[in-house]
Amino acid sequence: MKDFIRMNRITAILLATLLAACATIPNSAEDRAAAVRAALRDLGGGERITTLVVGGPNSYAELRVALQGKIAVISDADVPRSDRESLPAGYAKLQLIDITGNHGTLKLLVGPVPKAQEGELLMACGTTYTFALDRTESGWKATVTGVAVC
Repeated sequence: MKDFIRMNRITAILLATLLAACATIPNSAEDRAAAVRAALRDLGGGERITTLVVGGPNSYAELRVALQGKIAVISDADVPRSDRESLPAGYAKLQLIDITGNHGTLKLLVGPVPKAQEGELLMACGTTYTFALDRTESGWKATVTGVAVC
């Protein structure tokens, strides 16, 4: 009986340790980069993104490094200026990435985003994709949960 109780205690300790480790999985820049790549692969409408815009030049520094060589990553200031568009086709702007443990949310604004001409009222603001992120045994899975087009 003592052996049985001791085995149950050991099992309980191991299970508690395992659960604590799963609840505190660190989310490195490489984790976030893999989640971004999964979302870019799963965009709807046949969108092909060649450049990711990630805010100011000092924003997401670790994410920029982790994405290096996978996709071009630029800051807002480096987006090509145009009289017709504020975000060109082939560009996506990272609006949000929030990962806790094995789940998260990601939002991307995808170009083209037209720019209003002087004196013109323009109701177009591009397409924003919202993704649910889930870590699986084979990596990150990004599922489109919302598409806002205006």
